[in-house]
Amino acid sequence: MLHEAAHAFAGRYCGYEMKKIVLMPYGAMIYGGEKFRDKEGLKIAIAGPLSSGLCALLTLSVCWIVPELYDSLSDFLSANIMLLVLNLLPCFPLDGARIVLALFTNKMKALFILKILGILVSVIMIAFGIASFWFVPNITLISTGAFILIGALFGSKKEEYYFVASKMSYAKDYVHGVTERCINVSIEMRVYILLRYVSDKYITTFKIVDKSGTSIMDFSEVDVQNFILKSNPSTKISEII
Repeated sequence: MLHEAAHAFAGRYCGYEMKKIVLMPYGAMIYGGEKFRDKEGLKIAIAGPLSSGLCALLTLSVCWIVPELYDSLSDFLSANIMLLVLNLLPCFPLDGARIVLALFTNKMKALFILKILGILVSVIMIAFGIASFWFVPNITLISTGAFILIGALFGSKKEEYYFVASKMSYAKDYVHGVTERCINVSIEMRVYILLRYVSDKYITTFKIVDKSGTSIMDFSEVDVQNFILKSNPSTKISEII
């Protein structure tokens, strides 16, 4: 929980209200219902692993000053080092994936790659965990790999799109200039696909058209975000208008 509290603190420091912690089979996720730019998203993502690193550093300092405490604190030290290294891995659904998503423009493509990496890393961890039974059994390696595999392989589509939608650049970079644009999309398109066109460099309006190209209605970026966060993102536009 200290790890997630660090995310919440970073969010508040950046000026956002982090409302709740959602527990998942493989960990937890902070949700603030906020629209933050990639730069702030990067700070919030790094805060969790950074808290583990600071805890490990403080523990090492205490053990250096009072060596007699090492045996008592060694498990806490190891746990924080593991959390630091683990959460920096660029694998969905870990913090490393959030960091990568903040750095990439095409977040849907990045998410696909991060899921593949998550599956590969989890399989390797489970394999090494099983192999450890021939030497020194490591149950933690197997359970951690299993949790990552659950998130990467069996996580719901809605959860994945929620993950991307909550990281999208809805706040705009007005300092460097923002372009207004209108994109025509078919009424048969699925809502989650619209995420690909959201950027902090553009204010995008989605013009929904029928097969003949006739305009039916407009979607704003906020409309897209709200629908994905509250409903089924795989739904066709024709089913919600």
